[in-house]
Amino acid sequence: MASARSLPELPQDLLQLIIEELGYQEDFRTLYNCAISGRSLVEPALIQNRSKTSSSEGNETELDSLGFQKRQTSKWALEWRSIILSSLDATAYPYALYIRSLDLSNFQDLLEHNLFRDSLVDTFFADEMKQFLDSGGPPAKGKKTRKGKISGLDIPRILNKVGDSITEYISRRAALNNSTVALESLRGHIDSAVLPLWTSRLSRLKSLALWDGSALDGTVANAISEHCWDFEDLTFYLVDPTAQDMDVKLANFFTGLRANTLRSFAAIRADSMGQQTLKSLCSHAQSLKVLKLDNLRADAIKHISLLKDCVALETLALADAEGLVNLEATENDVFLESVAWLRQCEKLRDLKFSKFFSAPAILTNLLVDEKIKLSSLEVVDYPLLNNGEFYKALSHQIDLVSLDLKTDVDDPDLIDNGVLVSSVCQLTKLNYLRLIGVSDNFRGPDIQSLATHLKDLEELHFSGFNITDDILPTLSGLHHLKTLSISALTHFTSDGLLAYISTLQETNSGLNIAILSQALESDLSDKELSTIKNAIAARVDGSLEYVLFREPETDFEGSDSD
Repeated sequence: MASARSLPELPQDLLQLIIEELGYQEDFRTLYNCAISGRSLVEPALIQNRSKTSSSEGNETELDSLGFQKRQTSKWALEWRSIILSSLDATAYPYALYIRSLDLSNFQDLLEHNLFRDSLVDTFFADEMKQFLDSGGPPAKGKKTRKGKISGLDIPRILNKVGDSITEYISRRAALNNSTVALESLRGHIDSAVLPLWTSRLSRLKSLALWDGSALDGTVANAISEHCWDFEDLTFYLVDPTAQDMDVKLANFFTGLRANTLRSFAAIRADSMGQQTLKSLCSHAQSLKVLKLDNLRADAIKHISLLKDCVALETLALADAEGLVNLEATENDVFLESVAWLRQCEKLRDLKFSKFFSAPAILTNLLVDEKIKLSSLEVVDYPLLNNGEFYKALSHQIDLVSLDLKTDVDDPDLIDNGVLVSSVCQLTKLNYLRLIGVSDNFRGPDIQSLATHLKDLEELHFSGFNITDDILPTLSGLHHLKTLSISALTHFTSDGLLAYISTLQETNSGLNIAILSQALESDLSDKELSTIKNAIAARVDGSLEYVLFREPETDFEGSDSD
C-alpha cells in the first residue's frame, strides 16, 4: 500500500496568529478541535480558550488589562518580525510577498511603543534580525519626535534598513518568478536618499504617503514615471522647515510625473507650497479628482486661481493657515478667476473651506450655478458679517447630504437665523447636519423647523440658547437619527427625555445623545441620569453624555483700589 504523501506544515508563528484570531472571535468549537488535533496546538488553544472565559467572568474588561495590551503588542511584533525575516528567506512562507501595503509608520509606532521597548526589543532583534538593529546612544529625554531616537534605537536607520530589505526582496522575487509585485502602497517617514531606489523596485506602486514631503523632487518623479505606471495617489503630512527651495522641488516632482496620471493629492501642511507648485498641479488637470491643501500660506492663497485648469475635481479642500486674505477686496482678479474656475468643476461633489476668508463670497456665486451639484459642503472658521446672500445660496444645493457650518461667534445677533434656517430646511436629502457657532442664537422653533423638514437626518449637531423639552416631540420624527449632539444651553427635564426615548424606533438603534451644556439650575440628579441612561440602553442600545454648563474662566480677578 502506497504511503500517504506528507503535507507541508504551517510554521508555528502563523499557527499562533490563527489561534489568537480564533480566540478573538470566541470560536470555542474550533479552538477545541485545534487542541485535540496535535500536540503543538494544545497549549496555545487552551490558553486562548481559558483567557476568553476568564475575561467574561471578571469585572475588568480584557481591553483594559495590561495582559491584553502585552498580547496585542506581542502579536504586532510577531507580524512585523515574520515579514522582515521573510525578506531574508528565513521563514517557511514568503510573507513579504503577500502584503499590498508597506506601512513603515506602523512599524515605527511599534518601535516607539513602551511595551515593545520594555520587554520585546531584545527578542525582536535576536538572531538574523541583529543586522537591522542600530543603536543611537542613550535614550532621548523628553517627548519623542518622529525622527527621535528612542531607548537607544536609531529609528530612522532601522526603518531604512527594513524598508530596503523588504523592497529589494519583493523586486528580486518578482524578477525571479517572472511575476508582478503585489505591493501597491508605501507609507512612512522615508529618507530622500532611498525613496528613488525603493519606488524603482515597486512596479505596481499606486499610493505614496510620506511623513516628510521634502523627500520629493524630480529624481523621485523620474523613478516613479519609469517604473510605477499605476501611480496615482500622493499624501504628505509636512515638509521639513529647514528644507530649501521646496516650492521648486515640489513643482519639479509634479511635472516630472507622466502628465495626467495623478488622481489624488493631499498635503496636511501645505505651507511649503507656492506659485510654482500650484502651477505644476495643472500638469494633471485632466486626471486630478481629489485635492486637499491644508495650512496654505498667504502667497499661495493670493495665487489660488493658478489651479484654474484643474476642472476634473470631485473633492476639493482648501485651508488657509492664517485666514486673513480677503481675495474679493484685495485680489479681485484672483477672486473672479477662482469663482470661474470652480464653476467649471461640474463633477465637484465634496467641497471644504477652512479659515478661508473669502469662502462665503466665493460660495455665494458658486452655489447658485445649476451645473454645480454638491453632496457635501463644509465651511469652518469663516467671517460672519454680511453672509445673508451666502445662506440664501445654500438653498440651491438640494443634492446636499452633508452640511457643516462652524465658526466662532462674538455676537450671535450678527447671524440672520431666519435666512439660514429657511435655506437649510430646503435641503431635504441631508443626513448629516452640523451648525456650531453659526447657530448660537437658535431657539426652540428654529430646531423644530429643521427637524420637521429634514426627516433623513442621521447626525444632528447644533448650538443655541435656552433649548427646552419643547423640541423633543419634533425630534421624535427623526427615525434614522444615530447622533444627537447639543452644544446649546439646555433646560431638559428627566420626564421630557424619558418621553422622547420612549418614542425611538428600531431605526434609531445605537443612538448617542450628547447634552453638552445643561443649565446649572436644570441639573439632573444622579438617579435621574441613571434612569435615563438605562432607558435609552434598553430601548435602542443607545447612550447618553451629559455635561453641565460652565461659565468661561477669566484671568481678571479684580483688585482693591487705593
